[in-house]
Amino acid sequence: MTHISEEEIREVVQKVLGKVQGANFTATDNTNYFVSNTTENPEVSKNNRTTNGERKGKIAIGADHGGFEMKLAIIPYLQDIGYQCIDCGTKDKNPVDYPDFAYAVAKLVASGTAWRGIVIDGAGTGSCMVANKVQGVRAAMCYDHASAM
Repeated sequence: MTHISEEEIREVVQKVLGKVQGANFTATDNTNYFVSNTTENPEVSKNNRTTNGERKGKIAIGADHGGFEMKLAIIPYLQDIGYQCIDCGTKDKNPVDYPDFAYAVAKLVASGTAWRGIVIDGAGTGSCMVANKVQGVRAAMCYDHASAM
């Protein structure tokens, strides 16, 4: 895996979150997937908003062993810019099955518990396929600056 600087991570996360929020947003992400809910449940949605109607911004994030270090770099950054992170694992660099983490992130997004999700793994294709099998979720690969746009 190519080493990606913290600044590059921040820039990509900023672009991805800016696209999905459609506002004056500044952040970054060089993860393999960004997961969003295609059918927002109004009942759950109201629980993910502040009293003035703004989103609280819960983001589910998961990674396999190949994406573990990047996940650790992204979580504090997302928290610094006001998002609450739900860490779906993995908890270390020991080999794991990526589908477990992609599915966990997608389920939280589909249920409305998380507003968006990020899945990080070594290749990306499989995690995207797993997340897209969860009803109401759409996952897209973001493996460089161009694909994040």
